Amino acid sequence: MSNLVSAVDAALGTHDWLVKRSILRLYEMGTPPHPIFSRGVGRFEIRWINNDFWIEGTGIPSLPTTQGVSWQDLPTILAPGLDKTLGFFTNSGTDGALSFDLALIPSFVSDIRCGSEVGLYFTAASPEIGFTFDARSFVVPDDRPRLEITARARPSARLDAITLTNNNLVSIGFNTLSNWNHTLQATDAANGLVSAVWSNLLSVPGQPSNGRVEYLDGLTNRQRFYRLFLTPDLPVQ
Repeated sequence: MSNLVSAVDAALGTHDWLVKRSILRLYEMGTPPHPIFSRGVGRFEIRWINNDFWIEGTGIPSLPTTQGVSWQDLPTILAPGLDKTLGFFTNSGTDGALSFDLALIPSFVSDIRCGSEVGLYFTAASPEIGFTFDARSFVVPDDRPRLEITARARPSARLDAITLTNNNLVSIGFNTLSNWNHTLQATDAANGLVSAVWSNLLSVPGQPSNGRVEYLDGLTNRQRFYRLFLTPDLPVQ
């Protein structure tokens, strides 16, 4: 992942970008060449796991080994309070490529942005499933697992108008960008010192098109500072 993050940093600015989509691409082996691998179509869950410190095995379907991680190690690897589901999916039961759109939960996105190892755990969600897919060392490079990340540069949040109205109110104006949530915050200052506490004044949910917002705030006898935050309006997954 470190090479991926470095490439995105170079293209969009050092960590000044947001993950918009994450797709896991696998190549299913419908009839794996060993009876130890079951067959069947069903549902399974993919989870992001907090623990990346496990050792990969060296076996292949036709020549399994006892090296590396196994099911007996799960109690020491999984952390129910930290691991998060990325979605439930269904296999095809035949040879072929599959794509799974993973939910962009915060801990998973943070792990991606760190550029370190990203661990995923697959577990059955229906008893009939038997899902085998090619590993990262498979002889055909295009059939190896791939985690594809779509990122975009973070747009600038800008307050472009702060004026006093005839009604002794402060008007704060800013343009909104489509598909981004906007949060206007304020804090007071006394004796030249800005408060450490920022309060939310207004939240504008993401809209399908750009727009304009004018917010009216009451006057106080203190200095008052305003700031604007943007967060992506991500689809529910």
